[in-house]
Amino acid sequence: MKFYFIACSLVFLLISNVFADGKSGYQVKVKISNLPNDTIYLAYHFGDKQYMKDTIRLDSKGIGVFEGSEPLPGGFYLIVYPRKDYFEFIVNEQSFSIENDTLDYQKNFKSSGSVENKIFYDDIAFISQKQKEKAALDSEFKQADGDKAKQDEIRKKLVALDDAVQSYREKIQTDYPNSFYAKFLKSLEEIEIPDCPKDDAGKCLDSIFDYKYYKSHYFDNTDFTDDRMLRTPTFHRKVMDYLDKIIPQTPDSISIYCGQILEKSRPNKEMFKYWLITFLNHYANSNIMCQEAIYVYLVENYYAKGDAPWVSEEDLLRITDRAKKLKPTLCGKVAPNMYLRDTSNNLIQMHSVKAKYLMLYFYDPDCGHCKKETPQMVKAHRKIVDSMHVDLKVIAAPTMHLHKGDYDENKNPVFSTDPKDRAEWTNFIRQYDLLYWINASDLYLQDNFRMNYDINSTPVVLLLDADKKIIAKRFNDEQLKRIIEDLEKRAGKKSN
Repeated sequence: MKFYFIACSLVFLLISNVFADGKSGYQVKVKISNLPNDTIYLAYHFGDKQYMKDTIRLDSKGIGVFEGSEPLPGGFYLIVYPRKDYFEFIVNEQSFSIENDTLDYQKNFKSSGSVENKIFYDDIAFISQKQKEKAALDSEFKQADGDKAKQDEIRKKLVALDDAVQSYREKIQTDYPNSFYAKFLKSLEEIEIPDCPKDDAGKCLDSIFDYKYYKSHYFDNTDFTDDRMLRTPTFHRKVMDYLDKIIPQTPDSISIYCGQILEKSRPNKEMFKYWLITFLNHYANSNIMCQEAIYVYLVENYYAKGDAPWVSEEDLLRITDRAKKLKPTLCGKVAPNMYLRDTSNNLIQMHSVKAKYLMLYFYDPDCGHCKKETPQMVKAHRKIVDSMHVDLKVIAAPTMHLHKGDYDENKNPVFSTDPKDRAEWTNFIRQYDLLYWINASDLYLQDNFRMNYDINSTPVVLLLDADKKIIAKRFNDEQLKRIIEDLEKRAGKKSN
């Protein structure tokens, strides 16, 4: 059974919000009765992180003042004690006082000059009482095991308890419609899904109606134009849960919904800036296959179009250059062709290799990871070919070359003639049993595959289909087997 006030207990994690009251600067008087002559900190949440704002030392009576010449931005703040304990409070007004101790943060909190904190802590007290009542009912429910009538009665009481909390929260929003706390509570409300449209026989016309409605109305209670929402402990997680768990997990879908959130945020500069930076960093560092396409989407549609004026010219160039390097090898694109030479100096044109699946394996013979992963990938390939009877071929290309960095008088690269350099490649082939693979190199820098495939470290692995479109990239041997199994199952279903 799901109870509204359980989810809303997240309120206990809040951090403070500040409304401008027409005065310049802020002044928050603090009294912590049992912390005389001690240091305390003013902090706040921003997105998914916490930051320190100010520090003061209390006097012999535990009294001190946080103050500054600029108003505090809106959001939930907290007082942090020396031992890292803390309590939350809301800053609506820019000048008010609060009092507390280290014994019972919730019960002993007092404030003067702040309506917002009265609403907040009255709500905390109400929720605390209802949680105690729920705990008692949960205990009764367990003791009534086997007594269906008694358990049904307790269920009704639990539902009534939940209704009471919801009614209380709704009353706050009715009585204090302009308060930030009311807006915050609104953002916590679950979306109510109506009954799906039915045909004449009473059957739902859309089997995924609930999901589609929930997805399209997920942010109905969320205000993306109010940057105070960034200074709550729940807003960042709510947005990222939507992108990570609610919408289809394909790069194209995620890109579209990132765009929708950014457009909702655009009226507020701070909100827009936060989400654009957050999305770019999140997908630039994603370990999920193919999600670099979202990074490219954000760069091309926002950064490259001047929507990030806070970025320096140097950083913007770096960001856009990175997107350009990633774009040719995004999942779904046709892989750039390669013209390489095998160990007998025969030309190997990658696009001419016929196979249902073609794996590109870029490595360096001196690379420690390559020496560790190559044997596992060889075993995976043999198992897929021999046991699963799948037409999977591999082109293994070393990223080394014989150009040692010197140039002649015409600025042409000078290549080494030392046979040991070429032997390094062939020795790796023999040592790691790559005889079942197509071994092809570009020792003389006649192909641009290192740039085309954005090879900054090794090994780099890509899987292509029969048309040389990129299916997957940067996977290990176990993932390769699962990918092939999934592709074969999907191909089998289509053929049936």
